[in-house]
Amino acid sequence: MNQTTPSTRKTTLAIVGDGGHAAVCADLARELGYSICSTFVESEFATETEPSALGPQWLSRVGDTDHNCDDFEGHNWLIAIGNGAARQRLAMRISAEFGRPRFPTIASPSASISSTSEVGEGCVIAAGANVSPNSIVGSFSILNASSNLEHHSRLGPFSHLAPGAVILGNASVGSNCFIGANSVVGQKVDLPAGSTLGALSFLNKSPIVQGVFVGSPARLSS
Repeated sequence: MNQTTPSTRKTTLAIVGDGGHAAVCADLARELGYSICSTFVESEFATETEPSALGPQWLSRVGDTDHNCDDFEGHNWLIAIGNGAARQRLAMRISAEFGRPRFPTIASPSASISSTSEVGEGCVIAAGANVSPNSIVGSFSILNASSNLEHHSRLGPFSHLAPGAVILGNASVGSNCFIGANSVVGQKVDLPAGSTLGALSFLNKSPIVQGVFVGSPARLSS
């Protein structure tokens, strides 16, 4: 992570999102030396109390920033939204509408990331999270506080591990999945793309179909 003077272009960051997750991301980004130039929401979701759109017309500025920026070519972006489908939509739109966008991965200094793991762009790895040897973190994924991706396991792009969630060794979680707080994906289990594992659940067998799974052992929710 670059931790040079925050005024340099390389450490200027625009954040998309205005919820609790965005607040955590902004705090972590500042800890890593980034200067927040803009905090945006999509204009169609802006409330009447929020400012009019500035800069990118499909985005509206909200919240406090360290400084303002209206030039977003070659800029750093962080999509700080918990919903995977929304992160995917925004990543595609930013990539299509702005030249040479960069999506840095931000990781807490207290996170543990193995040198033999692979971590894609645009990820957020929160305090106490663990990425074990020979594991893969797909782009734009979230590993929340104290979550654990064990050895030789895979977290697909745009997926989200809630606080305390665990993916055990040689397991695979597909793209756009959500693993609830303190839940576990068992060893060698494969969870299909677009699935959800509810909080406090244990998935001990690979599901045949996509869906929402709850309980211990977890079963497809009706």
